[in-house]
Amino acid sequence: MPELQETGKKARKRRLNALEVVRLQALCRDRLVSELYRERAYPGMPIPGVKTLSEQYAIPLSVVRSTLNALRAEGVLESVPREGMKVVSLPSRPKSLKGIRIAMIAELEESNPDYVYNRSAEIATGMDRILNEQGGHMDFFNLWQKTDPDSFFHQLSHSGYDALIVAISRYQTTDFLREYPFLTIPCISIDCNVEGIDCVDFDDEQIGHRIARHALELGHRRTLYYHYSYHSWSEMRLKGIRKEFAAWGVPPPDVVDYPFVREDHEDFVSRNFDRIAKGNYTFVMAANDRLAKSILLAARRRNLRIPGDFSLSGVDDSPFFRDLNLTTVSLHSMDLGLAALELLKRRLFMPESHAEPEKVLVPCPLIVRNTTGKITGEIFNEK
Repeated sequence: MPELQETGKKARKRRLNALEVVRLQALCRDRLVSELYRERAYPGMPIPGVKTLSEQYAIPLSVVRSTLNALRAEGVLESVPREGMKVVSLPSRPKSLKGIRIAMIAELEESNPDYVYNRSAEIATGMDRILNEQGGHMDFFNLWQKTDPDSFFHQLSHSGYDALIVAISRYQTTDFLREYPFLTIPCISIDCNVEGIDCVDFDDEQIGHRIARHALELGHRRTLYYHYSYHSWSEMRLKGIRKEFAAWGVPPPDVVDYPFVREDHEDFVSRNFDRIAKGNYTFVMAANDRLAKSILLAARRRNLRIPGDFSLSGVDDSPFFRDLNLTTVSLHSMDLGLAALELLKRRLFMPESHAEPEKVLVPCPLIVRNTTGKITGEIFNEK
């Protein structure tokens, strides 16, 4: 019996002191408030019970219960008999970015204004405006103009910034993190998904689902996806397309690989357009608007009508191609910037409640214009 009693004593949990209770209450509150904002909580929305939150946060039941009671006293939550806790109103947002200095590095090739990475300039402009309104400041650095990136990264890591936003290629970001693994300031990758680091990116798999669903709802079954084979975002879009087709019980699209990064799209598409024509496809999904434009021009040279002979979609809703009235998925650059700033607030002001790297995927709307239509029998005739 004495042994059993001793074992029971050892197994008993240590009692928390007052400072530990206060720290855990703050941690629990920050975590819950952050999740309410991320889930866009509305009045009357139920929240998980005390036991569930305790298990999710690894915080004692008593601390979770006292935190919820405090939020109830603030008017954030209410207790409904037999229904549990529900949201009444959202609490004040995390602290502003007043006085925060942010460095943003991007790849901005000024000689090619419609190159995809120019999106970073639009993101930076919007983020800078928001930061200025909150009393913060951001410096923008163009990696294309740096002749010695290693030296630049070294100087940047010792320049006294509070946070770093990187909108560069996956390979450059990976090299940077390998070189400076003990970077002490928050670092967020934007418009690029990198493992082991906070990321904000478009939900490319969802993009594929939306394009595929649009084609299927219009009745198309003989389809083709024009794929950037060396880009992970194109691979994720293709993954979403295949999943949507599988959910409908329809064979997946055929795939044409565009194997180059910077070669002339129009020349490549023109040389390989017979693949589209001979395949009798009724719907062609291009990986982005730039590639869709090349397909559209090649079709016009062969007197093919879009969507009369086949439907065509892109991705980006780039202002450079809007005169084509292209059905596309709109990638709002500032949505990335806003999501990055919200994630940055959590990293700066709620570090304990977000210990692991976070991946934020921004949803994107489908914009239906004049290049897609319902299938009406055998609409593609080889010209």
